[in-house]
Amino acid sequence: MFKALPLVKISIITLREREDELLEILGRQASVHLLPARSEGVPNPMLTQIVREEEENAAYEKRLSIIMEQLRLINARNSGERSCPAGGAVFKAQTLDELELKIGKLVREILELERQNNQLQGNISGLEKLSGLNIDIKKWNSLSHIHAKIGQVPERELRSLDSRLNEPDIILLPLARLQDTISVAVISHIGNAERIQWNLKRAFFSESQFPPEFAGTPSEMIGKVKALLDENRNRIKELKNRLSEIYACRREEIIQTGEALLTKRVFLAAKKEFGYTRESVIIFGYIPSAQLHSLKQAIEKSFPWPFEIRTEALPDREEAPVELSNPSVVKPFELISDLYGHPRYNEVDPTPVLAITYPLMFGMMFGDVGQGAVLAFTGWAMARFSAKIGLPSAVGKIAVLCGLASVLFGFLYGSVFGYEDLIHPVLFAPASDMNFFFTIALGFGVFYLLLGLLFSLINLVRKRERGGLIFDKYGIAGLMFYLSLLSIYFGSTLGSGLLLHSGMSLVIFIFVFFVFKEFIRSIALERRVQWHTLHPVSLFENMLEFFELLVGFVSNTVSFIRLAAFAMSHAALMGVVFYVAKALQNTFGYLAVVVAGNLGIIILEGVIVAIQALRLEYYEFFSKFYQGGGVRFSPFTLKEEAE
Repeated sequence: MFKALPLVKISIITLREREDELLEILGRQASVHLLPARSEGVPNPMLTQIVREEEENAAYEKRLSIIMEQLRLINARNSGERSCPAGGAVFKAQTLDELELKIGKLVREILELERQNNQLQGNISGLEKLSGLNIDIKKWNSLSHIHAKIGQVPERELRSLDSRLNEPDIILLPLARLQDTISVAVISHIGNAERIQWNLKRAFFSESQFPPEFAGTPSEMIGKVKALLDENRNRIKELKNRLSEIYACRREEIIQTGEALLTKRVFLAAKKEFGYTRESVIIFGYIPSAQLHSLKQAIEKSFPWPFEIRTEALPDREEAPVELSNPSVVKPFELISDLYGHPRYNEVDPTPVLAITYPLMFGMMFGDVGQGAVLAFTGWAMARFSAKIGLPSAVGKIAVLCGLASVLFGFLYGSVFGYEDLIHPVLFAPASDMNFFFTIALGFGVFYLLLGLLFSLINLVRKRERGGLIFDKYGIAGLMFYLSLLSIYFGSTLGSGLLLHSGMSLVIFIFVFFVFKEFIRSIALERRVQWHTLHPVSLFENMLEFFELLVGFVSNTVSFIRLAAFAMSHAALMGVVFYVAKALQNTFGYLAVVVAGNLGIIILEGVIVAIQALRLEYYEFFSKFYQGGGVRFSPFTLKEEAE
């Protein structure tokens, strides 16, 4: 905890023709974070070829996805087992060609038959409207003095078509609705034929086409169309069975083809980071020190070809990727740390402290046994069903811990759903002793700021920044300044002349130190005098920095008063809820107001308190030492890519 796993830089050299076998081992081990070879000064002359292979592989993947979509469309993948001839399956372009030829032809026929069936179904609905007519449909279009058409128009076009054909000698008869189209019949004398055809075309009219062998009255035609529908449905069923057999027989081949294309995509993406010579490939990366031995063993065991592994310790200031090793109870709070920025390699990880202080501050501001229990249960439900509601499970887990902290402080305050007379407070009610409560909040703030300054010193030591360690505003100089301010405060509060005068003397010393710190730094670290640092403008800037730090330390400390203020406002809000509830003077109204008030406070104040706790973490604590902006350790792995 508090620190990233130690890494070493690794480079692996092997023959170019064996890079895929080596990549497969690295993917199974999932322990190497790949580093671009160009950052190590090694070129990649294969980049153009790799990009071309990526495009070709992407085209194959697209073709396979279309095939799988076609199988899903007609539910072939849900069919049972079929007997199929023996034989292995390996990926090659011919596999996709064969599948596209066989499956594509069958699917196109199925879709055409389904389109015909939709049209025939509409024809049946339209013919049922004409079932009272004793006229031969075959003669419908051969009438010499009458122009008549049956077909479908989009529903959105029906009104405009009706307005354009709204004349006494033209009949537009809606027959039936079919999805988003309307079956219609248009009847008029032959003189209107050209104008009717033009308007029907504008309305996207689709004329019903009956097979030439169909003849007879509408009632007779209905029977013939239904027979054709049944024939088409049987044909569709037969085609789907053939598709199911193809999938069942070649399922393993299809799966292996997909896996081969996926693996090649992963490998090609990795190869873009490699370095190449005429005969060798060089793979650079980072690996946790503890996993280096197991990687060497895995390669030696499964890779019979020549290879060489070189390792080197990381330079002090190298920004390596960061792999954290926090316990499971702390892990959810990495979400909050990452919102500020992922830790850098040599930076203190604040997540373990955050996992304690964030729920603690939340509970301190939102202390109530009942409301905390509701929040904890809500958090559990959010974590349990995170995938369905689209939230990270970490959010629910954080809510659970915050809810439990609220329950703890609820017992300390003696509050259950706002009632302060159900249980006796273990500590005190928030409003009963405000001065003591403010003192506790300020004391916590002082402790937290000192912890942030201590972490800043640790970061400066890890980065070997000697100058920053001494002269930085959050280095030793800043820490001594804050301690001197505390000495003045406690000296004046407790009446201790020693603390007061010691603190004031130290403040004066640090003030002079800050004003001339650049001059002192040049002498102490650079062993030479830089007279320009004594320029009045430079001295004035240093003076401003001192007063800025003074105001910052005071405001940062006072900011923690909100811990007590929100706890008291929480009690006051519940007092308002009970005041309104009692004014209603009936049991139902009282319960309704109390329940609604509690729910409103859990939601509204819960969000506000969560934001306030987050503000204290980011602005008062993180800002003292935490920079963020690190790169997450992301090892090369086949499993992750497959997901």
